[in-house]
Amino acid sequence: MIDNNKMIGFDVNYFLKNCTDLEKAYENLLSEKKQSELRLNEALNRFKEINEKYEQEKKNTLDISLSISEHTDKLIKKQKYSESYENVKKQNEDFKEKIEMLKKEKEQAKLNMEEKIKMMDIKRRRETETYEKQIRNDKNKMLELERLIAELGLDISTKDAEIKKLRSFLNELQQDNERKILEYEQQIKDLIIKNEQNNRKNKVQLISTFNISLL
Repeated sequence: MIDNNKMIGFDVNYFLKNCTDLEKAYENLLSEKKQSELRLNEALNRFKEINEKYEQEKKNTLDISLSISEHTDKLIKKQKYSESYENVKKQNEDFKEKIEMLKKEKEQAKLNMEEKIKMMDIKRRRETETYEKQIRNDKNKMLELERLIAELGLDISTKDAEIKKLRSFLNELQQDNERKILEYEQQIKDLIIKNEQNNRKNKVQLISTFNISLL
């Protein structure tokens, strides 16, 4: 139970402000979490688009390579001289080297994107853990504040009961005092009347005694 000093030191406005700040912090954390998830989804969609483009270019490159090979074979069949064959073969090798280089570049781009997505996922998980930890802390603070409110409510209820009891006692005391005052006033009136009667009686006796002495 909270004592009177704690009740006096408890600032309701400060408590309400803390509740509002906690709710805003909680809403901000949820908003940042959603934004992180949206950014990750956008990155995944971009990766999917790049991968689709890569597969399409890979297919196109393969088609080109097949076309070049077919063309080379035709040239070889048509060429009668060894030099022409070597030149065509060299061109074909050059094309193959370029194709391999293009494939390596695409593979490297794919790896870079995968690594970037991996790093973003790790960052998102860390941020999520931080947000969840903060939310848990805020929830614990809210629970503590609710406990204090409940405890303060019980203490206030007890104080109200004590105040009602004291007020009832004071009312009874006041009624008793008023009754006694009325009794005292009546006694005083009775004493005054009795005193006046005694004074009149004494006065009569005094006059009678004085008259007798004169005779």
